[in-house]
Amino acid sequence: FPLLEPGPCPTKANATTHLRHQEHGGMGPMEHDTSGLDSERGRIDERDPVLEEQLSDASQVLHVLPIFCALPIFWCLYDQQGSVWTLQANRMALHGLQPEQLNVVNPIEIMLFLPLFEKLIYPFLEREQWDISPLTRMQWGMLLSAISFVMSGLVESWIEYNNDHGVDKVSVFWQLPQITILAVGEIFVSVTGLEFAYACAPTRVKALIMSLFLLTTAVGNMFSGALYSTVFAHMDRSTIMHVCALLMMCNLTVFYFLAKWWKQTDAMDLRRSLFPQSTNEIEMETTRRD
Repeated sequence: FPLLEPGPCPTKANATTHLRHQEHGGMGPMEHDTSGLDSERGRIDERDPVLEEQLSDASQVLHVLPIFCALPIFWCLYDQQGSVWTLQANRMALHGLQPEQLNVVNPIEIMLFLPLFEKLIYPFLEREQWDISPLTRMQWGMLLSAISFVMSGLVESWIEYNNDHGVDKVSVFWQLPQITILAVGEIFVSVTGLEFAYACAPTRVKALIMSLFLLTTAVGNMFSGALYSTVFAHMDRSTIMHVCALLMMCNLTVFYFLAKWWKQTDAMDLRRSLFPQSTNEIEMETTRRD
């Protein structure tokens, strides 16, 4: 007996097609009706998989890029603790310390606070049903950085008042609250931002995403230099601190809407708007498979 080769499962549609094919002598209209679908299917099957991966990666990068646009302002403020705050400390009572030695407080606090937040504070807030998503934590960090510069402005006003009235210098330890608050803000923004960037990046472009995240630091420093050489050149020190805090609050408002947009969209939505032809082909192929 001849071996029977397995074929497709017979269905009512297949039987009807076979009968019509026989009625027309093997050259029925059904062949002409399916030729377009066959050619379209072949065109989709021949789509370059490398191009599809590149489009997918590009969509992921463009999806996360708007979030990074709000980070340079944070770095503009953060890196002033190594310059403007050091100059502020130089005009305070140092108690035998050097102004630059205050810069070691930030990394020490980061090392102490990180395990505290990871093991105690974040789990506690999660049990209390607080929103501790990465984007929400980054908003908290921006708010804290604005508060730290308000405090720095108040300390600067105190220094100027004492200098004008011949009173003893303000102790440099009054800088510790603003340094501590900014350190917590760094945990919320920088550490969480690194986690967010790495989690959102596809495997093939993780290095690119992390590079873009670090690029925001350079942009922030350039922006800070531009401000001090133009706008801030005509302001006193205390006003500069308050303007920086106001600038961060404006940046926080922008970041809030960016985070809201990011949560309401995904990379596929962005790809559908940027590369509609490729996305339609994927949806057509998925529909046929279903």
